[in-house]
Amino acid sequence: MPAINRKLIIDNNSLVDFFNYYYFDRDNGNKIYSDIKNFLFQKINSGEIIIIDKIFKEFTYIDFRKDLKDIKSTIKPFIVNTEHLIQEVEQLSQDHYLEYNERFLQDKSLIVAEMDKILNGADLYLIALCKEYKKDDKIYPILVSEETTRKTNYQKLIDKIPSICNKEGIECVRLPHSLFNIYKDELEFDLKIK
Repeated sequence: MPAINRKLIIDNNSLVDFFNYYYFDRDNGNKIYSDIKNFLFQKINSGEIIIIDKIFKEFTYIDFRKDLKDIKSTIKPFIVNTEHLIQEVEQLSQDHYLEYNERFLQDKSLIVAEMDKILNGADLYLIALCKEYKKDDKIYPILVSEETTRKTNYQKLIDKIPSICNKEGIECVRLPHSLFNIYKDELEFDLKIK
């Protein structure tokens, strides 16, 4: 039996949080921050962590903007194009449409504008890519998203990423899980209090 190739498809908030979690270290020699950034770059370079084109386009905000240009230029050659997934994205938008949330938009033009935003956003493309990878029995896709399944005051027309993943049979994890569970054999953290 061939080895399974794990791929983590990461959303924008997780990508930003990946760097922001280690912001505290930037004033302490940057050791942890540099190591974790290089680890991420290595995983992107190897194709294990996937950044799609639409996430790359959204990836504009990091608390410490001076790193943004370096980070973007390092990951740009490895961006995965998802234009070919438009039909799957449209199908996902129909399959996971929350009609009862139309009441929050009150006007047909607002509903059309919101659906256009959804179809041009990254969320459904992340899921469509996972579905494409799932068809290959040598690839095990995992979507990394900071969204939760909690729907209190949720007013969007499409279900949340973790809910869609659950219905589509795709594993969806949060960033701390990927760092501390998936990569537990590769990452070791040490905290010393002076």
